[in-house]
Amino acid sequence: MGYFKKIYKNQMGLTIIELLAAITIGTIVLIIAFSTLNMALNFYKNNMVKSNLEQEENIIVTTMTTLFQQNDKYTINITNDNKLSLSTSPQNQMYTFEKNYKYSIRIDGTAINPGSSYTIMTNKPAAIDITITDNTNPKIQVQLSTILRRL
Repeated sequence: MGYFKKIYKNQMGLTIIELLAAITIGTIVLIIAFSTLNMALNFYKNNMVKSNLEQEENIIVTTMTTLFQQNDKYTINITNDNKLSLSTSPQNQMYTFEKNYKYSIRIDGTAINPGSSYTIMTNKPAAIDITITDNTNPKIQVQLSTILRRL
């Protein structure tokens, strides 16, 4: 009988309960890891989109400022398919912004609607409000308010 007690006490291996517990814990760890990775990738993607919007906004404002300093007037046009263009009359300069963004511009409180244009006279300061929204994710947008004036 001592022989059977010795064999019973020295059994090696896993029971089904231990195996199920290990699989459950492993699954929980994997779910947490993949959820964290997914959240990090979404955060990175949204920040990249916002950074691109800010870069686009900076380019537009820099172009508007340059045109304001160098011309007597220039025209801002937003087409129905959300392409933004800035143009000057005498020099026939044209700057077009046609990324997959929605452009909203207010000048001195007047909104420029898609399909319309607005001519800025540069002999007086102009208050500009620009909002650029990503078309693929409308929750992501950047806004800028500034005043253009000649030096």
